[in-house]
Amino acid sequence: MKPTPACPSGLTQYECELEGVDLVCHLEYIPEELGSRDIHGLSNEPDYPESMELVNAYVKGTDVDIGHLLMQGLVDHITTTALEDFKNVNY
Repeated sequence: MKPTPACPSGLTQYECELEGVDLVCHLEYIPEELGSRDIHGLSNEPDYPESMELVNAYVKGTDVDIGHLLMQGLVDHITTTALEDFKNVNY
């Protein structure tokens, strides 16, 4: 089996353990986006909070990507904790 691929440029690597499986995740950071406002300060477009998007979830030590197999609740957990980690390191 091949080793876990290196994290591509522009993505963030986050390692975690879920359901007894060690994962190496590659995520895309999406910065906060403020929507436009009219002259009265009312929103013309919605605001979007910063977030992370899961690109890959490899079983640690392998090239097996199980990201597409994870339930949405697990993906949400990974992206939320990865964003918290990212903010603690980069802010």
